[in-house]
Amino acid sequence: HVLGEVSLPNPGIPPFYDKEFFATIQHYHETSPLNTSVMTIKQWYSVLMEDRVLMSPATENSPQLLLPVRAETLSPTTDWTNSWRLARIKGIESHLSAFLFKLLHRLLPTKDRVSRLRGEDGTCNFCNVDIEDISHAFFECSHSRVAGLALLGWVQLLCPNLQPEDALVLQLGEDLPEVDELAAVYTIATGLMHIWEARVHRKQITPFLVRAELEAKISLLRRTRYSEAGIRMQDILGE
Repeated sequence: HVLGEVSLPNPGIPPFYDKEFFATIQHYHETSPLNTSVMTIKQWYSVLMEDRVLMSPATENSPQLLLPVRAETLSPTTDWTNSWRLARIKGIESHLSAFLFKLLHRLLPTKDRVSRLRGEDGTCNFCNVDIEDISHAFFECSHSRVAGLALLGWVQLLCPNLQPEDALVLQLGEDLPEVDELAAVYTIATGLMHIWEARVHRKQITPFLVRAELEAKISLLRRTRYSEAGIRMQDILGE
């Protein structure tokens, strides 16, 4: 069924497989440099995921290309390659990186997003004025605006032209030294995650509480090989 042997009697298709199963193996046996007879589940998963989910089909005029995710489609002018890189920058903690990927993919369950799924009103539960989308939750809502803008102000000491919409997609706006880049991303991730968790648990949000969270992270960061980034974070908080 895979090699196209015709010198042997055809045993028929086993009832627990379909024709596509063998056709798929045959396709990669003929086109892939991988040895299909010894490919692992991980290798099959990677190949099928790229070809059938993540990549566009190759044509005579163009090779396979990564398909844009929804966030990339909604904001085509954003330098997403750099955003994805910064979300997993060396030195950042795994839970902060996970939060940044949720933020970039617009997966945080804001009232606006949840309401579309449930058919409910998306008005913010805190200010009861505007729709709670990502930007509102961090920088516009009366419950978190002061803390969000304070956080933005600290990062602007490293990235002077940074705007709220830029911070939400990690567009730092200029080429920064590695130390400053890590300090900026670490500050954004820590501050926004603190604000978000406080909103989820309906706790008070103030610049002082955000600063305290950042100083705790700085204390930990300065004990690692990324201590210079911790010092830069301390510098922007101290100005």
